[in-house]
Amino acid sequence: MSERLIPLTCIIVAAIVVGIPADAQPLTGANAQVMITGPETIDPPANQKNDRAAVFLSGEAARKIYEAMPGATKRGDACEEGLRLRQSGGLVCTKHQAGQYACSVAIILQTGETRSVGAC
Repeated sequence: MSERLIPLTCIIVAAIVVGIPADAQPLTGANAQVMITGPETIDPPANQKNDRAAVFLSGEAARKIYEAMPGATKRGDACEEGLRLRQSGGLVCTKHQAGQYACSVAIILQTGETRSVGAC
């Protein structure tokens, strides 16, 4: 599994670096996990096709992304009391009542389109 994560991580980082404007500020303080998965990340069926890269971020970088996202903040009380979330396409960032931040996105490997990923 780890052999598959390293090249994918390099591809994602390279894609981000190529598209970064000269005045962009790097995000630091990120805890990141990347996994190859299918539509169901929890208890997937045995015949599920793993067709996406799921990226999970937490920490200071997730806070900066959450704060930079346009649009209204929604309540996520069905998942957690006091949870706030912002979504843009498949990118979902959350602010927990205790002050922790997290972001997640799934990238469809065939097309590059994004989907939301994660569960309460």
